[in-house]
Amino acid sequence: MSRVMLLYPPVSRQKIYGTFAKVGAQQPPLGLLYLAAYLRANGHLVAFRDSALFNDSHCNLQEIIQSFRPDLIGIYVSTVAVPVVAELTCALKQKNKHIPIVIGGPHPTAMPYESFTQMPGIDYVVRGEGEKPLLNLVNALGRGEDMSKISALGYSRDGRTIVNHQMDLVEDIDSLPFPAYDLLSSFCDYKPAAINYRRLPLAAVFTSRGCPFRCVFCSSGSNEVKVRFHSPARTLEKMEYLVEHYNVREIMINDDTFTVDNERVYAICEKIEKLHRDRGLIWCANIQVSTIRSADLLKAMKRSGCWLVMPGIESGNSDILKLIKKAIDLEKVREVFQWAREAGLYVKPSYIIGHPGETEATIEDTIRFAKSVYSHYPSFALMTPFPGTELWDMAKQYGSFNPDDFEALSPSADQPPFVPKGLTAELLRKKQKEAYRALYFDPAMILRHILSIDSLEDLKRLWNAFLTLIRL
Repeated sequence: MSRVMLLYPPVSRQKIYGTFAKVGAQQPPLGLLYLAAYLRANGHLVAFRDSALFNDSHCNLQEIIQSFRPDLIGIYVSTVAVPVVAELTCALKQKNKHIPIVIGGPHPTAMPYESFTQMPGIDYVVRGEGEKPLLNLVNALGRGEDMSKISALGYSRDGRTIVNHQMDLVEDIDSLPFPAYDLLSSFCDYKPAAINYRRLPLAAVFTSRGCPFRCVFCSSGSNEVKVRFHSPARTLEKMEYLVEHYNVREIMINDDTFTVDNERVYAICEKIEKLHRDRGLIWCANIQVSTIRSADLLKAMKRSGCWLVMPGIESGNSDILKLIKKAIDLEKVREVFQWAREAGLYVKPSYIIGHPGETEATIEDTIRFAKSVYSHYPSFALMTPFPGTELWDMAKQYGSFNPDDFEALSPSADQPPFVPKGLTAELLRKKQKEAYRALYFDPAMILRHILSIDSLEDLKRLWNAFLTLIRL
């Protein structure tokens, strides 16, 4: 049996969300909890620390690590967290030279070779889904075995970096144990984005892995990972477990696209309808409008407790949608939004400003389109290229972009990280503010929000969101 310490790095909400820090999400790191459960199911002892939640200093973490005495430290790394993790791993190595450090997450998955120089305190990199390769690494370290045959593992040998690129996916995701929720301090310590929930405690769940779409700005589709689904029965079992053991009152389905398989969605809705009726459980989910075949699907979701759907629209210009490989039609968007309205669902569409090929006119198309369709909580992000996406490789062709400035890949950055040719950073910021102002100060939108208030918690959430918009 090995002792493994899993860490979420101390990245502040301010660094991640900037202006939106007060209303930004702080959710349990589900990926690490899946890894913890998988290692424990295979006989290992695991400790977990969410350093972002507790705002841990390096000294705090040193004390926690020395108390647990791990054989291996694992750290989750997003791109914006690279500078923080670089400092952390160097500090940990100074006092724990004998403890190997492995990192995983979206950044090392996309940049395994570079990660060793960007974060010099690390010993190993795990790419993609971490359950199998991390378990194989823990077992190999415990037995003194060779690393060369462990899929998705990166390591150094004789002064050179070796990466085993073959992924090791979990084909039957129903076979995975539930995430190790018991390692959390409390679900009540966490909150989703202010306009993404109605009841607490809330728990995020995955009912599938992978994405069939190929948007240029997203790494989920770029990796061409096969989509695998939890069965409706397993989905119900997980929701029941969260309700019974942790008094969860709302579920956020974090699948890239929950509605890929309509028949499966119908089956899930049928199974969880009683849970909604008897225990009052409500839920929300990411959808893709091209996958919604009829209004009946949205009605079934509403009957089973869904209150909010979150479609990615990205642009109101058809040419831009084609360039970014967003497989949707704007007339289909109008149709699905109308179906959602008829079903009584709230709609939180996401738009992006500053696409490759974007002009001031195409940005205006997006703002006009967003105003013309029914929604409650539209968001307007600035286009950000991330490692592992097609956009990362094509960004310089279409505009100005510094791929070495990881701290700029965050909403807290002073300047947009990517500026399309012919535009300026100042214009992008201006248009983002115009978009929020045009949508949220529209009388119809204001009335929609007032009518949506049915509790003091609703009023607090909307007030905080309003104050954030004023600051923006």
